[in-house]
Amino acid sequence: MFLWFLPALILSAEARPPTLAEIRTAIAEYQSGAVYALPALEADQLEALLDGEVVRFVDKPAGGMGVRRATGLMLTDVARARMWLACQDAHFTGDPSVHELRLALRPPDDATWFGLVDVPAPFSDRRWVVRSWNNHALAATTAGRAWEHPWENAPADPRRLRARVLAGDVPGVTAEMFDNAVETPVNHGAFLAVTLPGGQTLFGYHATFDPGGGLSDWLVARWAHAGLEKGFRRYEARARDVIPSHHGAGHVPVYGGDGRPVAP
Repeated sequence: MFLWFLPALILSAEARPPTLAEIRTAIAEYQSGAVYALPALEADQLEALLDGEVVRFVDKPAGGMGVRRATGLMLTDVARARMWLACQDAHFTGDPSVHELRLALRPPDDATWFGLVDVPAPFSDRRWVVRSWNNHALAATTAGRAWEHPWENAPADPRRLRARVLAGDVPGVTAEMFDNAVETPVNHGAFLAVTLPGGQTLFGYHATFDPGGGLSDWLVARWAHAGLEKGFRRYEARARDVIPSHHGAGHVPVYGGDGRPVAP
C-alpha cells in the first residue's frame, strides 16, 4: 500500500539538486491542479532556490486590486513525507503566538479550525474560522508527486465559539481576548510539498490575509514575509531531528496530500 513512498524516503545524502527545468516542470504540474496556485517566479528567484535560499516575496492580485499575499518557497534534501509531517502533525505548533482548536473533522483529512493570533500592541488580536483539507485530486493527477493542503474562511457561530473559549477548550485564550479580537474577513492559502526527480523536496507556503479592523494588509503581509525563513528552517530542523523518532508506529495517523496516512 505504501510502496509509492519509497522514492521519497531516499536518504538525504543520495538526493541530487534538481535542474531549473525540473523545478519549472514541477511547479507547472502543481499549478495545473492546485486550489490556490503559486504566483509566477522570476528567473532570479528560481536561481535563489537552487542556491539554498528561502525565497520570500509579497504580491498582489493582477490589476492591483485585492488583498496582498505572502509566499515562501525552499528546496530541501529532506524527504517530502518528513517535511509534510513537520508542518501537519498537530502535536507541534507552527507559531507560538497562534492558538488553535479543531471544531470539526470530516474524515479523513477535512477539518474546521478556530484560530486566534496574539498581535503585538497597540493592535488588537485577530481571530478566524477556516476549513482546511488535502487536495486529493492534485495528488492523483500528478501520480502522487504534488501535495497541497489549502485552507479558506468558513462560517461559524461566534456565540458557540465563545462558549468553547469559556470552557477552556482553547489553551491560552480568555473570553476577554476572544471579545477584543477582530474577525478576519479574508484568510486563505496553502502548504505545498512536491517531490522532485532527484529526491529533493520543493516546500512552500502562501497566505492571503486581510486582518480587518483598519489594519493594513500590506503591514500583515510584510510581517508574515519577515517570519517565513525562520519558520521554514524550523520545519526543516523538525523534519530532520524530531520526526523520525516522534512519528512511530503508535502515532495517530497524519494524512498526506493524497488522503492516505503517512507511513511511520
